[in-house]
Amino acid sequence: MKTFSRRLPYQAILDFIAKKGKSTAREIATHFGISMRSVYRYVEDINERIKTLFYKKGKGGGIYFAEEAL
Repeated sequence: MKTFSRRLPYQAILDFIAKKGKSTAREIATHFGISMRSVYRYVEDINERIKTLFYKKGKGGGIYFAEEAL
């Protein structure tokens, strides 16, 4: 489990997704030791600011950069 500064969780999550290409909320939560709800909250915050991430729930879903969704 990796940790990140509470001040910079957004960059850590963006870096993790960039490295993997696509990730689930569960993978991110496990990797950083946070709840899945926190992951979704961070993703929502990121999208309010820069509209970068796309997420799809359910089988085959995940969190990835918006350009990957096109």
